[in-house]
Amino acid sequence: MKLPLACFLALTVSAFAQTNPAAADPDANAPASSPAQNRAQKQFPPKGVEIPEKDRAELTAGAAELGKEIAALKSAKLKPELNALIPDVEVFHKAVDWALRYDEFYNVKEVATARTLLAEGKARVAALREGKAPWTTQTGPVVRGYRSKIDGSVHPFGVVVPATWKGPADKTPRPTWIWNHGRGDTLSELAFIAGRMKSPGEFATDANIVIHPYGRYCNATKFAGEVDVFEALDAAARAYPVDRSRLVNAGFSMGGASAWHLGVHHSGLWAVTHTGAGFAETAEYAGVFAAGKTPPPWWEVILYRWYDATVAVANFANHPILAYHGSEDKQTQATVVMQRYAEKEGVKIEKFIGPGVGHKYEPEKKKKIVERIDELLQKGKTTRDRSHLSTYTLEYNDLGWLQISGLEHHWERADVNAVRKDNKLTVKTKNVSEIVVTIRENEPQYSSLKKSASLEIDGTMHSLDWDEVKHPIDGSRGYILCRFAKYGGGWQRVRTFPKIPGDVPLGKRHGLTGPIDNAFMDSFIFVIPTGAALNSQICEWTLSELNQATKQWRAIFRGDAPTVDDSALTDAQIKDSNLILWGDPSSNAVLKKIADKLPMKWTKDGLEFGGKKYDAATHLPILIFPNPLNPRRYVVLNSGFTFSRACASGTNSLQTPKLPDWAIVDTTVPPDDKFPGKIVDAGFFDEQWRFTTERPK
Repeated sequence: MKLPLACFLALTVSAFAQTNPAAADPDANAPASSPAQNRAQKQFPPKGVEIPEKDRAELTAGAAELGKEIAALKSAKLKPELNALIPDVEVFHKAVDWALRYDEFYNVKEVATARTLLAEGKARVAALREGKAPWTTQTGPVVRGYRSKIDGSVHPFGVVVPATWKGPADKTPRPTWIWNHGRGDTLSELAFIAGRMKSPGEFATDANIVIHPYGRYCNATKFAGEVDVFEALDAAARAYPVDRSRLVNAGFSMGGASAWHLGVHHSGLWAVTHTGAGFAETAEYAGVFAAGKTPPPWWEVILYRWYDATVAVANFANHPILAYHGSEDKQTQATVVMQRYAEKEGVKIEKFIGPGVGHKYEPEKKKKIVERIDELLQKGKTTRDRSHLSTYTLEYNDLGWLQISGLEHHWERADVNAVRKDNKLTVKTKNVSEIVVTIRENEPQYSSLKKSASLEIDGTMHSLDWDEVKHPIDGSRGYILCRFAKYGGGWQRVRTFPKIPGDVPLGKRHGLTGPIDNAFMDSFIFVIPTGAALNSQICEWTLSELNQATKQWRAIFRGDAPTVDDSALTDAQIKDSNLILWGDPSSNAVLKKIADKLPMKWTKDGLEFGGKKYDAATHLPILIFPNPLNPRRYVVLNSGFTFSRACASGTNSLQTPKLPDWAIVDTTVPPDDKFPGKIVDAGFFDEQWRFTTERPK
């Protein structure tokens, strides 16, 4: 049958509908023993307040006018350096337009805020038309914008530029803080930009640059929010003299949770991590195994390892960690649990406790923290004779000079311990099948290595030769570049560096690790079916889930999900994006084209997967897999990000993956507050993307 026209009409009307209202309820005052245990599930952002019709009409007209001016600016022949600044204008339009479109005014006073933002947007348009951009030389708080690689949406970030900066000609590198914001259910783009236009934030000095990422709203900088941090950092570094050897990763409350996980997962980037309160893992903080609660399925528990900072705390051996909380703060749990795990790993956490205060900084203790961070920034990222990398996924595989490029088993702990002595590196590994050593001649950490350095890896000796040919990835010269793989229990040097991830077809590599949510951390596009579906049940379920995924991407990750009809998909989109295929092999032409190359057989007569058969009239697969049309990218079948239902709200600690690499869904059971139907079975593919019944230990 053809997909019902009524379904498409319903999708068109509702895809951008406002999500259900909810009240703000930060984690700050939740009980310490199980801070989020009794929190009611809610939908957010909450519905805003009514604003006077006269004001709405005025702002709507103003936003439309600014939108037209931006469109005209894009059509004008601006110089490339000015054209690159258009996102600095677009973020002001988006902030007001979305507040109007989705009822995200949370106080009548925000009407005046919207007028201010429209005026600033128009002033920037006028300046660009004249070949000027005065905000790019401004010191103090400045709002900037960038366009994301993930979905093409524009996002704001704040920068506090030190008064000592003399403008673009001043190239003196400045120590740079990343300040991750706390929870705010009503922190729309409107509210975020208004704050960043006026306030320097919690920490700002005349010596340092401070970057305030929006983090795509309120997700503790996970998934697309995590990518936002680094896209904002890169955008800021193009405009200001960011010193990447002196980066501070910091935040308070939900921002403290962000700093915990960014600190352990990207430990080679930071000179210092500073956390204030927050949470550091899911199970204890959210009380998921508390009496009377239905425990989560096994795969969800395994996937807590993605963002739990506790299980990767050993990575704080690579840079200092300073943790703070008030003595009366109910949110001390993160420091306590991280300390417990750190002691097992022999890692030191410097603790600062604010006497007599709750969920805030005590002024004198804050001064001590600033003094200590400034002291550490004088050194920057120092030479370390010992380095460590713990990970459960190749999503986090990089120490800078060493990358883990293969695991024996995903979602089980993998370790690399490296010790430098004289002209030798000694590396010991666990659950690792491949590593790459990349040491540039001018890197201070290892520049003392001579050109005849040696590497001992798990007892096997190899030479580390300086290679004067071009680096196969970035074209630079003057580096040690060696790739080693484990064969038959021993390590051998591999002389090839493939352009695609891995030299084994369908091998799991960085950027191709799964699970389903990993596809939404890079460029993706929803591919919409236009053909005849296998049956009406699957048709209706598909359109309902597509609608859900579209609405929730906007609500939670603040972007419009890119879409294309299956018949209009281009080679460029196949090359550049992860394809999110909706429908079945009958309704979706792209899925039909690749169906025989996926690990399943799906026809109107039945669905076969993993040696089992299911009724195709009522069951369908959700999965992630390397795209047979482009093995550098994913295909995903019938899923958006997997915590898109009520678990997208409540405590941020529950914003974790709800499905692994694959799942079989019984669509006769209605979706609930976690799953899109009854999950009949689910699991992970192995390291070669083959079906397996084995579970990670």
